[in-house]
Amino acid sequence: MNKTAFALTSTTALILVMACQPKTKTKTEYVTVEVPKKDKVYEFTRESSGDPVEVQVYDPNCNDQRGLGLRSALIAEALIGVDMVRTSTTIEENIWENAKEKSITRQTYEMDYISQGRPVALCRDASTIPVNTQEGAAISMKSDADTAHALYQAVKNKGSLTLPTLEPIYLNAAIKVKMIDRSVNADDVAREDTEYQTDNAVFMGGTHPTLISYPQSKQSQQLKLLGGEPLWAIKGVFQHEFGHFIFSTMMNEGGASFLSYHEHAAAHPDLHLFQTPASTLARIASQPTQAASFGEFVKSQDFFIGSLNEGFADMWAYYSLKQPADMFDISCFAKNRNLVSPTFYNGISKSWDETLWNKTFSTKLSEELQEKPTSPIEACSQPFFSDIHIIGAAMAHTADAVFAAAVPTNPTQDSSVLKAEMALAWLKSIKASNEFDDLGGKASLSRIMNTAVGTSISYLKGADKTALCNVVTSKFPVLVKRWKDAKTDNEDVSGVVSFCSL
Repeated sequence: MNKTAFALTSTTALILVMACQPKTKTKTEYVTVEVPKKDKVYEFTRESSGDPVEVQVYDPNCNDQRGLGLRSALIAEALIGVDMVRTSTTIEENIWENAKEKSITRQTYEMDYISQGRPVALCRDASTIPVNTQEGAAISMKSDADTAHALYQAVKNKGSLTLPTLEPIYLNAAIKVKMIDRSVNADDVAREDTEYQTDNAVFMGGTHPTLISYPQSKQSQQLKLLGGEPLWAIKGVFQHEFGHFIFSTMMNEGGASFLSYHEHAAAHPDLHLFQTPASTLARIASQPTQAASFGEFVKSQDFFIGSLNEGFADMWAYYSLKQPADMFDISCFAKNRNLVSPTFYNGISKSWDETLWNKTFSTKLSEELQEKPTSPIEACSQPFFSDIHIIGAAMAHTADAVFAAAVPTNPTQDSSVLKAEMALAWLKSIKASNEFDDLGGKASLSRIMNTAVGTSISYLKGADKTALCNVVTSKFPVLVKRWKDAKTDNEDVSGVVSFCSL
């Protein structure tokens, strides 16, 4: 078994084990236990979604002896043709105990490789290989990873920050994953849902960190969603995923930080893809135990560390691409994930004002899902404020605004490199103050954004502070009030308050 396949197997096994044993502070009347499977044959109602567009091998006659691989100093190995199926079974029963109903659930998970893939081999000049092939996907992913890595090395080589050396990373191009979920509820209603992992990308950590791309769905191709292209063909996607690699490396340097967040991410991988499918959120909202656990998650510091992870990754893509004016300016991501857009798709501001604050802390997932989109494009563009990607987008927009205000009017160096350095310094500061436990969501968000402002102040180098403080008051109005009122749960905000005379 090749190393990358083994990495996926090990990581997925960890995910599945943890999914069966979630760590949560939720206190509800629902419990999850193992019970014997009923001795009964069920007739399942079957549905499927996300059918993939077949990604062809460019030249099936090419092999390792005749072709060139994609290994480099950064890429340890690139695989194509990985095909796997994950099956899960959930059987629920209602048990009455002391006049109190409990939902008792039996869960089983299995995963099998249909094909473990093979190393990418190139028969011809890479520039001639179409991007919509397995080899083309791997080449595109490698190119984007190289760009993101080059920016990291540029900051590291400056010597202003002490940064860890990134270990080699693996690629899995156009991996085909089929997920079959079978469920039987207490009324013996049996369903079988088959969902293909499509229109997405992910960084998977573990012993062998891996960048993974999934195929385009037939629906996206037909409706021209995501620009009508698979995600590996869209600039910024794998610079974003590489940003997760950097985040993971820095947060785990010298010992892992924010362990509860990492455990939640491992147990809920569907929430940490490049985009969280609305179907995933709907499935969570429809199951009382999961909905209760998710409700606790969005109020916790783990939700905001996850949002920081997503926001930093968006920023890293933006800086790697030299700060384009239209990053992700395609259906499903336009405005929502376009870092320079001041608003979300529905017009809500990305500044931390009363509206965004209330959406972040008052909106329930079930309420968000009640909004009925008029088209598939509107459906995939609709921001869910229970989604770490959306809150992360607000973090990214506002942090970038204060970083931009700290860049000299006539910089002597590339402003993309300078802001990337600030973003890394921001992570280092948060890593150094790993004291988030039990702060709660509001204080965690406050501390994360206060640290971003503090980082920009440290890079101002004695220049005129007026512009920076104007950005602080315009982009952080609710947080400024919180900082002035000292409602920060032991957070030290005196530096920002005094610097800007708030």
